Amino acid sequence: MSIQILGLFKKIKSQSILNDSKGFIFSTDLLLSLIIITVIIGISADAIDYSNGHMGDQTSRATLERCTLEAADILIKTPGSPDNWEEIPNCAGISPGLALNYNNATTSNQISNVLSWEKINNLTQNYDKLVENKIFPKNIKSNIIIYPLDPRIKPMIIHEEAISSKSSEIVVVNRTVQCNFFSNYTVMVIDWNKNKINNSQNVSNTFEYSQSDICPHQGLNSSINHNSPSNQSPSKIWECHHFNTSADYLEKNDYYLITDPSPIVGKSFYWTLDTADNLSNKNNSFKSPNTNLNSEITNLMGEKENVTLWIHVIGPKTTINSFKVYLVAVPKNTDSNYLRAEYFKFQTCNFILKTWIAD
Repeated sequence: MSIQILGLFKKIKSQSILNDSKGFIFSTDLLLSLIIITVIIGISADAIDYSNGHMGDQTSRATLERCTLEAADILIKTPGSPDNWEEIPNCAGISPGLALNYNNATTSNQISNVLSWEKINNLTQNYDKLVENKIFPKNIKSNIIIYPLDPRIKPMIIHEEAISSKSSEIVVVNRTVQCNFFSNYTVMVIDWNKNKINNSQNVSNTFEYSQSDICPHQGLNSSINHNSPSNQSPSKIWECHHFNTSADYLEKNDYYLITDPSPIVGKSFYWTLDTADNLSNKNNSFKSPNTNLNSEITNLMGEKENVTLWIHVIGPKTTINSFKVYLVAVPKNTDSNYLRAEYFKFQTCNFILKTWIAD
């Protein structure tokens, strides 16, 4: 390019310049040369602008991708700071994270890629305060939706807003995670294969196997006798386990028996609730997928502040392997739509984070 321009200047120098009384008059060749130079400079400027714009777009895309990936890692792999931020009434000084965090001396303090239901709900309610300007800069907008693979469970929309049609750069991150949902409210799972007891009321969903639950009905007369499995009728089998509660706890929580599968299979399973000093031979059928126990617990407690209760479930030997009963204690006024067995298990989900640059 520089050689061409130099040649033009040499040509210009060789042209004659006329002089009259009105001043200098450029020759036609010189004027044409200046026009050509102007066009060349204009084309070069356009090329530079395009190159700079293209590089800017690439930089913007790379920045958006980096911010999105970092945000996904923070939310999925960390419990946030402080660890119990979901329990704090205001959002000051909080850095959100969704990883499950629980107090259990035999395990680590957090489980990567397992998300806490409580943290998800808190983030949903305070998304603007906790995500915008904290995880993302002001010019980046975002949506987060968690899709359980179990079709019976609705997607959890943490935040969703319309994406502007002018947004040319959109980044989507899809991660496979698990969510604990209401599993931390599970007191025990009555499973004829493995009887799981959550005595510590922690949120790990790891239950101790009860080895010492000797039913107080054993050795009694036949009408209320719950013999050990080896001495039971070959057609029906009892599973009997105890749990503790208090009057204060009962004021804030509701106890339910939840069947799995739901709806229940037939009418051949029955349950009994009693105490060691107030035994019952009343067999109650499972009339619905969830059964509230609070009134029965209140009657058994009487004036006591604390009580040890026994839950007994009997079912036919031919179908017990396909049937479970969850004893749960959930906060009062919990939406009845959540009182289904699938919400009291860890569930695999797709965590979708979508980001774009605001107009």
